[in-house]
Amino acid sequence: MLNIFLHLLSVIGGFVLLVKGADYLVDGATSLARRLKVSTLVIGLTVVAFGTSAPELAVSIIAALRGSSAIVLGNVNGSNVANILLILGITAMITRIPVRTKTVWREFPFMVMSGAILVLLLADQLLANGSFIELSQIDGFILLAGFLMFLYYMFLSARRGGASKTEEPAYGMLPSWLMTFGGLVGLIVGGHFTVEGASGIAIVFGVSETLIGLTIVAIGTSLPELVASITAAKKSETDLAVGNIVGSVIFNIFFVLGMSSVIQPMIISHEGFMDSVIALGVMVVLFVAVHLHGVVHREKGLDKHTGIFFLLAYVAYVIFVIVRG
Repeated sequence: MLNIFLHLLSVIGGFVLLVKGADYLVDGATSLARRLKVSTLVIGLTVVAFGTSAPELAVSIIAALRGSSAIVLGNVNGSNVANILLILGITAMITRIPVRTKTVWREFPFMVMSGAILVLLLADQLLANGSFIELSQIDGFILLAGFLMFLYYMFLSARRGGASKTEEPAYGMLPSWLMTFGGLVGLIVGGHFTVEGASGIAIVFGVSETLIGLTIVAIGTSLPELVASITAAKKSETDLAVGNIVGSVIFNIFFVLGMSSVIQPMIISHEGFMDSVIALGVMVVLFVAVHLHGVVHREKGLDKHTGIFFLLAYVAYVIFVIVRG
């Protein structure tokens, strides 16, 4: 009984940290963007996206050092699918997410390209070897080169300026940075406590570790992105919400997988290859969905109906993974 109480306390405390952390993060990041005279999209694609992807980076590097390549690739693909279908799905159900045309034609293709490069690297190995697929150190350096290209593109975007709002920053430069990084720490720590508490409760009630990994842990590592995106959308900072997700997907593939395979070349199963193809398909679906919304409503974005479709697709994906074993 005491264990359940402690686990429940961990879940509650974790959610409090998530909510407050997201609140400070969005306010700090918005103020920071105005201070630096860049758009909130740039901040979302870099500072917020990289920060909220810290759990995936930590899990993947530890798994790579232990030689658990299946965990590394599964963590990245599962997180990317959850980021798009689950997080954007829930956010779109809460509030409509408009997406600027230049974002659709610049950042979205970069995201799809990252997924396509990963699939091509794996497919090349599959065709060459047949029996096994390896993500080699050379492949890792190629992915890291893609990450450097993305950072250079972000640097050029920041130099062009284009702050999306003309209001005065709410806070000074130092408080803005402190709130941004303090909020990120709150999100990461809150997500950790929430996952640990939820996993503990599940174990007490006899839920299998496999199901815990596919649900609580998979969703748990995406909790920072989820709460940050919802909070940003509710505060009408939709550029921050979209940038957070798109940037996280790019960061996961180029940096997390790149670093992991440089540390330790990874032998990938055929299931891992298929998961990478599915993740790429989900990115393409997001790209198409935003365009279809623009055709119907004359403004590109995501609405409640798209959000419901994304959530149903995510449920179908989870069922597929469970049935596949």
